[in-house]
Amino acid sequence: MLAIIDADSCIYQAAWQQKTLESALENYKGILQKNWIDPVWADDQIIYCGGKDNFRYKLCPNYKANRKDPPADASLFRPLMAKIIEDGLAIPADGMEADDMVRIKATECASLNQEFTVVHIDKDLDCIPGRHYNPRKEEFYDIDVDTADLLYWTQMLKGDPTDNLPGLPKIGPKKAEAMLKGVPMGRRKHRVLAAYRAKYGRVDWKEKLLETANGIHILRSTDDYFSI
Repeated sequence: MLAIIDADSCIYQAAWQQKTLESALENYKGILQKNWIDPVWADDQIIYCGGKDNFRYKLCPNYKANRKDPPADASLFRPLMAKIIEDGLAIPADGMEADDMVRIKATECASLNQEFTVVHIDKDLDCIPGRHYNPRKEEFYDIDVDTADLLYWTQMLKGDPTDNLPGLPKIGPKKAEAMLKGVPMGRRKHRVLAAYRAKYGRVDWKEKLLETANGIHILRSTDDYFSI
């Protein structure tokens, strides 16, 4: 069984309140092994972290524009990530995000019938069907195909304020879930597109949808961009 790890959050945690890069690196190695790898009992692991550039910034000009630099207590976050990459301790997600590389690898494993567990604390990765482990909550859970699809289209409706992705105005999680209640998996995309058309009209709806969709959509392959 393969553990597929999105290490960005682990790196941030490891950098918190550390005084030197050396102590942050040792902290990272300890936290990763004890809390992210050992509980999963995997035969092997593959670790991804943030890299250079991200296609979303070109497709969504306002993507993560609300993000601030790490606070002083986590000032070593970026130097630590660079050191981890330099030492070959994680694979950088150049041109995309660690989320994308995690989902691409999970999709590949599923196609080969290879057992895997996605190790992360990021709710966005719940769009991946399969076994998951949350190190913060210390819990395993399974996501089936239908649930993953429902979570994905729910996000398209409500957006993601954390990443500055608007979604439909005044549509939160409960309203988004209600709009998709009872809609079968193959029809959810049509329901979402219809909702955007109803809100923004025939001229503007595609542009408004793509403002959110290009940021929400996590790649399943290197050329798997969102398509209306």
